[in-house]
Amino acid sequence: ANDGVPVDQTDGENLVNLRPLAGWSSYEQIRDLALGGSQAKMNVLSPYLTLPGFYRPHCWSFCAIVPDGQGGALLSWTDQRADTGDVYVTRVSPDGTIAPGWPRYGVGVGIAPGVQRWPVVVDDGSGGAVVVWQDERNAPDLAIYTNHVTSGGTIVPPATADGVLVSSGAGNRLIPRLARDGAGGAFIAWMDYRAGNGDIYAARVRANAVVGTRSHLVRAEADRDRVRLEWRVAPEVDGPLRLERRSADSSFALLASLSPDELKRVTYDDREIE
Repeated sequence: ANDGVPVDQTDGENLVNLRPLAGWSSYEQIRDLALGGSQAKMNVLSPYLTLPGFYRPHCWSFCAIVPDGQGGALLSWTDQRADTGDVYVTRVSPDGTIAPGWPRYGVGVGIAPGVQRWPVVVDDGSGGAVVVWQDERNAPDLAIYTNHVTSGGTIVPPATADGVLVSSGAGNRLIPRLARDGAGGAFIAWMDYRAGNGDIYAARVRANAVVGTRSHLVRAEADRDRVRLEWRVAPEVDGPLRLERRSADSSFALLASLSPDELKRVTYDDREIE
């Protein structure tokens, strides 16, 4: 609606409304309106040129917004204060003011070259925010990044303002979606074109801003007669793992059954090399 979208209501009063400041330009500034009885207080959330969001790009949707679980709201958007577009997030208290500890114009969670756009936000269960977005820093291949901000407005270390990589590589990753995991993190899903067609992939970002994976390659060393591969696996993995390989003209075939050592390392020497 042109005159705002209510996030939550108490006794018929809108706690938070989001509006563009003026005009029908594709670039808008974002403000919030908190209504308390006969008093109305305006707060500018971003005075900078703001890119339309994905959900309703032609219907005044210039940010993602969800309740913070404590009577206020969490909002994330892309604006152009520094370059062609970075992602910011803020928290609004029930009285319409910016929550204590949060910067006046939001926390930068996706600050990088290129455009970071279409952010989605969920609360972490403690008043903080998990944000995910489509990232174009390595365009034309688009990636998915995330970040986690505490209830006090600080990025969860070791992450920084340029975000935490979820998925990248050849082919586009598009249109991320989020759902709380109930443990301070979130589940992330997106459309993925790594195979040339649109598939759906998912990952989990934990409360410590680490994107969880059960195994990942940490080293590959080539000698004259072999390639040594080493993976690290998640702490909960203790059973054997299937190592499979395929070629361009064959399906996956079992190479070996491997178990992690006490340091959660899995190694394999591939001697079938040309």
